[in-house]
Amino acid sequence: MKNGVIKVDGAKIGLLSGMGPLAGGDVLQKVLRYAAEKYGAVEDSDYPDIALLSHGIAGFDAEGTLHPNFAAELSAMAKEMNAGKPSVIGVACNTAHICFDTIKQAVQAPVVHLPKAVAKEAAKYDGSFLLLCSHATKKSGMYHAVLQEAGVKFVELTEQEQNELDAAVGLVMAFKLSEAAAKIAPIVQSYQDVVDGYIVGCTELPIAFALLPLHTKICIDSNMVLAKALTDHCYQKVSQAPYGEVAQA
Repeated sequence: MKNGVIKVDGAKIGLLSGMGPLAGGDVLQKVLRYAAEKYGAVEDSDYPDIALLSHGIAGFDAEGTLHPNFAAELSAMAKEMNAGKPSVIGVACNTAHICFDTIKQAVQAPVVHLPKAVAKEAAKYDGSFLLLCSHATKKSGMYHAVLQEAGVKFVELTEQEQNELDAAVGLVMAFKLSEAAAKIAPIVQSYQDVVDGYIVGCTELPIAFALLPLHTKICIDSNMVLAKALTDHCYQKVSQAPYGEVAQA
């Protein structure tokens, strides 16, 4: 390890996924990359212990529709994860944070509140952002609240653009990544002269966004934000006491 940093004894990441199915794998890969780049992980034992539970909840679709059974199944997932005694938990789905209190009540470990963490990251930059999220997340107003609280300026998609974005999420879920990127491209290009960056507030979208030429724009990738929050919890400087509870951003 580098810079006098060691892995916290007993640190273990719990990652809930399956909403949609590709998001957890993307967060997992970014956890490992960040651990290597920031903390110098090289040997197997240098990397965080990670438990990934991926379970698709019936009725949860590309629009993030929450059916009556959603909260109960999400709670059951969280309890199953809790049995593995993780030291920190993340949910690879922004929309699922509508039920954040349900998740917290089902586990003992601290849980990263992803939209709040994304808002905190976006607040580091000047300018305005295009908010890209699922229909259900948009309708809930969850991101509106945390972005406004953090002082982040943002604009939203029109209804027609939102429908196109939801369709792109569905393509990512079907592993049609090039098609998803092609559907997203005209949307983001139409805002090139309107915003300074993009908040990718759906955990399926960063997978398609990686195929777009957006090098001149700020891109707040919610998967990378989650990966960093989870990974940071697992390391400490030798001279410091172990991490306490994860800040709820």
